[in-house]
Amino acid sequence: MSNPKKKNRKKEYNKFFSYKNTTRNHGNFMYKNFYRSNSYNTRFTCSDFSFANFSKSTIKYCGFNGCKFNGTEFKNSNLRGCRFKGAQFNDVIFYNTKLSKSTFKNAQFNNVYFINTSIKDCSSISKDTPGIIFINHYSSKPPISSDLHEVIHDCNKNKFIYNSETLIFHKKKKLNYVNIMRLLYRFDEEQIIKGLKSATNNVKNDFFTLSYLVKIIDKIDK
Repeated sequence: MSNPKKKNRKKEYNKFFSYKNTTRNHGNFMYKNFYRSNSYNTRFTCSDFSFANFSKSTIKYCGFNGCKFNGTEFKNSNLRGCRFKGAQFNDVIFYNTKLSKSTFKNAQFNNVYFINTSIKDCSSISKDTPGIIFINHYSSKPPISSDLHEVIHDCNKNKFIYNSETLIFHKKKKLNYVNIMRLLYRFDEEQIIKGLKSATNNVKNDFFTLSYLVKIIDKIDK
């Protein structure tokens, strides 16, 4: 017999990073966690959202004109009616994200992934826009060696990497193949293995996006 209290329980949203009918222009939101946040009709003009996490956020009719998004992640997000005029996107991912009625006029893109994300109802963006990689109906598993597989599981022994879910999901205990694919697009396996071993031993603070691990791997061979 089902529990009515459990059935009617609503998941709490992130009140701390939720904004409604306000202005937050020129804000510094670097590394902030907007997970499950709920914002509406707010202007963030010329703000910096580098390395921010927008997973499962609902942000409708907000203005991000002239904003910076470096290493930012939008996963299972709803960005209906948002304005990204002149925004800069670098190493960003839009995964299973709703973008209907959004506009990207004069936005710049570099190494940006649109995975299972439609731009059909967006303006000033197309599949020919430079700097964007479109992947539809992504469900395949990238080929991974046994050595890389082992290192990924060893990484999860670090509580901060484990909590980030950047490599392995908690509930299903499955590899985060989208992020692994992104690493394989950027590095070879040897680089990834060296970098993740370093991360396992040295990461000692919370983080929310893959960009944190990317920076560690980048430094290994330099």
